Amino acid sequence: MESQIKRHGNKNPYKLTRRPISINQWKFFHYRVEQLEMEPEEFLNHWECNYNQIAQICSCSRNTVAHWFAKGNRRPSKLQKICLGLAHQLLLKGLIN
Repeated sequence: MESQIKRHGNKNPYKLTRRPISINQWKFFHYRVEQLEMEPEEFLNHWECNYNQIAQICSCSRNTVAHWFAKGNRRPSKLQKICLGLAHQLLLKGLIN
């Protein structure tokens, strides 16, 4: 198989090149990521899961998740809400099971 691959030296048409990212591209990226945010209660309304599974998605402890639902002052961070929203989208699309 290796002998069937033609080598073209360093002329790779699929070579990735570094390109600058504009301010508008960053703003659009942040806007789209912020739209992913999902509250833990909303996530539980959509999916049958337990606190341990939510803790895995959010990279935190089960006790932290329990505090979120205990009507205390403790709430998930923006990043944890984004993780829940991203997991929700991937589950909807069947990309994770």
